[in-house]
Amino acid sequence: MDLSDRPDFRNALTSREFGLGDYLIDGFDHAPSLVATFPIIKDDGTLKGIALAVINLQWIGDLASTAVQHSGASVLLMDNCGTVISGSADQQSFIGESNLPVIR
Repeated sequence: MDLSDRPDFRNALTSREFGLGDYLIDGFDHAPSLVATFPIIKDDGTLKGIALAVINLQWIGDLASTAVQHSGASVLLMDNCGTVISGSADQQSFIGESNLPVIR
């Protein structure tokens, strides 16, 4: 699989820092996901490679639901573009949505 055209991969190459990509639907199991990247730097400062991990957001949603069971709270996790990427069980219908109304 060639990931060299993905913005999160290219960002890891240029920034040489940990990064998280935006919300996506995983092509393997069609789960809502994020891609995490981390550059591997040799002792001489050159780039050895990029470590990449796909984070299944359903797992994070399950964790959030468990955390709020007794508190009565709701959890929404949004990416830097404002897309809802995960949430507690009562917020699952918002996953993948953006431009949600702001509650003040």
